[in-house]
Amino acid sequence: MKIWSSKWIGYPGISLVDWRRNAVPAPEFRCCFALDRQVAEAELFICGLGYFEFRLDGEKVCDDLLVPAPTQYDRRWRYRRYNLGTLGAGPHVLAVTLGNGLYNCMTPEVWHFDKADWRDYPKLICQLEENGRVLAASGSGWIVCPGPILFDSLRGGEVYDARRELPFSAAAPPAERAPGIAEIWPPDQPPHEQKWRYAAVVPPPGGIGEEERFPPCRVARTVPMRPMAEEGLYEAPFNLAGVVRLRVEGEAGARVVLRHGERLTPDGKHIDDREFRCLVLDDTLQRDEYILKGGGTECWQPRFTFHGFRYVETECVGRVRILSLEALVVHTDFERHGEISSSDSRLTALEQMARNSCESNFVGMPLDCPHREKNGWTSESQLMLELFLYTWDAACGYEAFADLIADAQRPSGQLPGMVPSAGWGYNWGSGTPWDSALFTIPYTVWLFTGRSECIGRNYPAMCRYLAYCESIAEDGVIRFGLADWLPPEGAGTVEAGFVQTAYYVHILDLAAACAEVLEKPEEARRWRARAQQARAGFNRAYYLGGGVYRGTRSTVPALALQFRLVPEPDRERCVQWLAEIVSGNGCRVDYGTIGSRQVPRALFENGLTELAFRLMTQPECPGYLYWHETLHLTGFPEWWDAAAGGSLNHGAFSDIAGCMYRYLGGFRHSVRRPGPSFLEIRPAVPAGLPDFTACYRGFRSCWKREKEWIRFEFSVPAGAEAQLFLPDGRTALLRAGNHRFQVRK
Repeated sequence: MKIWSSKWIGYPGISLVDWRRNAVPAPEFRCCFALDRQVAEAELFICGLGYFEFRLDGEKVCDDLLVPAPTQYDRRWRYRRYNLGTLGAGPHVLAVTLGNGLYNCMTPEVWHFDKADWRDYPKLICQLEENGRVLAASGSGWIVCPGPILFDSLRGGEVYDARRELPFSAAAPPAERAPGIAEIWPPDQPPHEQKWRYAAVVPPPGGIGEEERFPPCRVARTVPMRPMAEEGLYEAPFNLAGVVRLRVEGEAGARVVLRHGERLTPDGKHIDDREFRCLVLDDTLQRDEYILKGGGTECWQPRFTFHGFRYVETECVGRVRILSLEALVVHTDFERHGEISSSDSRLTALEQMARNSCESNFVGMPLDCPHREKNGWTSESQLMLELFLYTWDAACGYEAFADLIADAQRPSGQLPGMVPSAGWGYNWGSGTPWDSALFTIPYTVWLFTGRSECIGRNYPAMCRYLAYCESIAEDGVIRFGLADWLPPEGAGTVEAGFVQTAYYVHILDLAAACAEVLEKPEEARRWRARAQQARAGFNRAYYLGGGVYRGTRSTVPALALQFRLVPEPDRERCVQWLAEIVSGNGCRVDYGTIGSRQVPRALFENGLTELAFRLMTQPECPGYLYWHETLHLTGFPEWWDAAAGGSLNHGAFSDIAGCMYRYLGGFRHSVRRPGPSFLEIRPAVPAGLPDFTACYRGFRSCWKREKEWIRFEFSVPAGAEAQLFLPDGRTALLRAGNHRFQVRK
């Protein structure tokens, strides 16, 4: 654990005692210090809540954005470590600017983060060291001044007055001591004077500090925004998460207002914000404002917020001319290690759409949408999980998110449907499919990486959660929670209790598997016995016999098959029933988010490859290709009929692209040999697909139809092995290198 000799510091003379008070300008802290000799390896340890940005001697040292990622601040806060390299002898200036983030969420919304127990004005802890020796530490000797960011909000936006920029000075500007603690600043009279004052030592956020060990958010790419026919409107090439870089010229005091959105009003003249208004309840949502200082070309981008958008509506007040707008794509900067390709452009379009939505929905943590909510829904985190792990080196980010789930757990074992939570989501928006993230994420990370630490840290929370489940089960059935969320309109039936109890069995199986990983055989046996009891209760409640359950949606047989609920003698009949439902619908989707993960997988796992491929590629609504071919979307939406409403940049249905890696490419991780150095490769080869290639961490699976043959090429990276299972039944152990096979059609 990090030893801090520094103190948490904040604005002097203020105290947040009323959650309705206005925000204050973003504070800039400065520390002037001198080194008596050259320092070869200086390290900075820093946490600024909600977000921080720092400069050394007037220069920004790194390109990190939106750090640290949100946490359950009264349980856990995270600092980052920066290697500053060599610092010369003599004076230096460290400057840190803080944003509000989720820590001080003043935007009124339905999830009550504006009333969170942890809420406070931004605060900072900072320590500069050389090999453990403290060179500078935050404390009451630091100075602070309100900077040019007059307002910043995670869900709202940012207001920046360039006239108030604080010039860099190598010497400390004169500062004064605040006379005492004021309860508030009057809400209608925020302070606009820019006086340097000495910082106040303030209480810490309440949680335990730990180092943030996953990559920060960064600008991934920059794309130009095209002026549209309607004056003041601009369009990006695709729907994205990020901010806009504005280039303008004009007179001092002139203003440019930017409003962001992913839809336009029916007349095409304005941003359509109706999807937002039902959840976020003020006018700051997705709105930025820049106030010019005058005197030439000015360039600006927000620092402590991000938006989800494809369109930007501009409003100019005063004499000002917009020179250009650029969209900066922002997400957590995971290294990419997977890709797919095919001559079938439908598949590559779907994978690109799913990947774009997943990138947009991991900004510090997995999210449900980058515009209206920015919430860490535990369901969406799982639904994006395997695509993330196949495509990016994202396991460390998911491990950190699993820890947040445990942080939000109540003493009873109950979990909210989203984390962090300020108290909302425990009694609605949760249930076993959502809560299973506490089990699914650590176990899947172990399969992909071989690292069991996340399982070990969270296993006690898993045990508490299963005790909670037992407390709400009646006759072996759990009825609290959501069902198959967001199915198409008019889809068949599936009961909430069916879904909740099926997932209860599933997480008992996962608990047993986690206990085995941790070498707890007695506990594993206990969980497996509980799982068998839960299966019996499930089947008493819902099984009609002959492989058929109560319910008419494909989600029903898919869950029964995937979670091994159906009695083994009736399994083949249940597979037939699933095939009858899917083909009877013309391979149009009849499921919501739960089925979106389980139905395609159940089809592939049980040899129904042709049906699974038709489900992927049929073009009618409801269906995946409808979004691409008819609606021309660039990401996956929230609703199957996205033309009728809902978010247009959601990750909930993206597992269909994860299935491309797992089934068409055939990449499977093995319980016998978890981690990246061994895979089972079981490629599925639909008749309607001419070729397919998947690459993952140096493994390559490629197949192509040529006349009467299917030709396979596999590559295994150095130090790795793969167990191959070909469609004709042949198997082979593949060692490092390239391998070729062919199978007659």
